[in-house]
Amino acid sequence: MTAAAIPTPADALWDFLRTLVNAALNLFGGPEEIAAQRVLDRATYRRLSQWLAPLEAMARRLLFAAAMAFPAPKKILRRRKQKRASAVARAFDPDAPSQAWPTSLRFTRFRIAARGKARPAAPALRLAAPLAARLEMLARIALDPQRYAKRLAARARRSLAVRDAVLTAPPHFKVNPAGDALHECHTLARKAAIADTG
Repeated sequence: MTAAAIPTPADALWDFLRTLVNAALNLFGGPEEIAAQRVLDRATYRRLSQWLAPLEAMARRLLFAAAMAFPAPKKILRRRKQKRASAVARAFDPDAPSQAWPTSLRFTRFRIAARGKARPAAPALRLAAPLAARLEMLARIALDPQRYAKRLAARARRSLAVRDAVLTAPPHFKVNPAGDALHECHTLARKAAIADTG
């Protein structure tokens, strides 16, 4: 008889992220349903985008912490330009199954608009595809985080942009279903980075 594994703080945070992703799916529909609408009105687009942003911030930090658990590769293999170009050239087809969509989780810092500057008015209708792809990516990560963490292991160590995006304190979100869990993910990522360099 083997002892049951003791859940770690990371396990609890991953479970909470999955709960939030499922909540987003229930609230807004699946990625394919969203993409099938082609366009979203301004209010719907804003609500979904505001929901996704904190979840993506959680996923970035959880993936980074998980990536640090993988051994650093002895040699970093660089993809051929042809492969990279073909991946970029893949068009998003909202009529295709969501599993076939080209998706990615961007590791870039949030841009905070300068105070006093008026933002241009958002268009009345926005394309649904970008948000559908973002939700699909979160669903994939929630389903198989180790797969994406392993992919990130080398990049997380060599890319200052990735580390900067993850280790910088998360911004204030007007809508934040993640609550304090987002800051717990940030703390987890910082500890993983320190352990990896220590």
